[in-house]
Amino acid sequence: MLKKFIRSLSNKPHEKLVIVGGGFGGVKLARLLAPSARYDITLISDRDNFEYHASLCRQATGASRLEVAVPLTDIFPEGSSVTVARDKISAIDSKLQTVTAESGRVYRYDRLVLATGVSSDYFGDQKAGGASYGVKSLADTERLKAHLHERLAYAGPAGDNYVIVGGGPTGTELAGDLVAYATEIRAAHGRTGSFAVHLVESAGRVLPNLPEDFARKISDRLELMGIVPHLGVQAETVADQGLRLSNGEIIVTDTVIWTSGTFVNQLFKDNSLFKISNNGRVAVDDKLMAAPNIFVIGDSADTTYSGWAQTAVYDAEFLAHNWLLDVKGGTTRRYQPPRPLTAIPLEPKWCGLAANSRRLYGNAACLIRKWHDRSLLGTVLPSEIADATWRQRQNRDETCPVCAKHMSTPRA
Repeated sequence: MLKKFIRSLSNKPHEKLVIVGGGFGGVKLARLLAPSARYDITLISDRDNFEYHASLCRQATGASRLEVAVPLTDIFPEGSSVTVARDKISAIDSKLQTVTAESGRVYRYDRLVLATGVSSDYFGDQKAGGASYGVKSLADTERLKAHLHERLAYAGPAGDNYVIVGGGPTGTELAGDLVAYATEIRAAHGRTGSFAVHLVESAGRVLPNLPEDFARKISDRLELMGIVPHLGVQAETVADQGLRLSNGEIIVTDTVIWTSGTFVNQLFKDNSLFKISNNGRVAVDDKLMAAPNIFVIGDSADTTYSGWAQTAVYDAEFLAHNWLLDVKGGTTRRYQPPRPLTAIPLEPKWCGLAANSRRLYGNAACLIRKWHDRSLLGTVLPSEIADATWRQRQNRDETCPVCAKHMSTPRA
């Protein structure tokens, strides 16, 4: 029905639509509006790939990069109605309705959609970014993976402590993945002795933004797996000797993985057009407009459930639906995103799942998470690409011949 309506608008005047960001929100919006000749769409991204953030941490622990990264030019091939530009936006001129990129190129827009995502917040420790590892991009996880293999296979002067800063969904899932991955790598290289995965969270419990009963179950499972919790303390500085916590404790390590805290793209902070809310995200109205003809969707927008891929997809659907109906004169939709499904796998056959008031734990929850991943990919990517990407979850990606031989079985 929506596609037929979009095609019916093909005789309308063109509007230049510029979408900045090649993640869930940006790609979904471009694909929804692409069938209509009404929009001349340019998708600008500073990355070559659409990256599936829900699985990025898996790539650092042995998953195939093909599971988490799809070239944008595969989604929007040459000749399609969406032009993909590999560029990074540095300035916005709302009066001229242009955006300027670091390449020097200027893009004119009638409507501008900013779906730029967020970056890690190191809470004032400027050195932490360079001294720690991240999982917010494919480049991040590949750097982390190389480091993890070196430390797990051959150890180092800082011992066998691996520290994750941030006890949210990404940090907790990564902690579980890292225990399994460390066990496999060490066994493959004949290493004996113990290792420790530490999880640092400044709140008094893990998953502070999720229901307490669900968080308690996840916490119990983490401790059962031997993960060392440091709750109610902040990571203060990353130094040569390790990570210093706000209680004075120093964890001796050279592996600090930062998943805590986020801040919006510097573009928002540098431009007086935008109002930054107390939570650090960009204020938008009930149409997701942050400034005249400028819309913000996904992780950067100060909306209910911002920060989830499911919400970014909803934002794109919301804009497409309302813009198209607005042209026809129909009734637009109220912004009312559904509560995202939360699924946190900690072991190959153990996952915690929360859907509104419902809870499920164990292997059944793992199966639902896998189905949910496929469903989410299918809402954004062409079906054949979604299928091929999802099937890659059973493949391993190890360049070390010793590890590749030892871990020849598919991932769970």
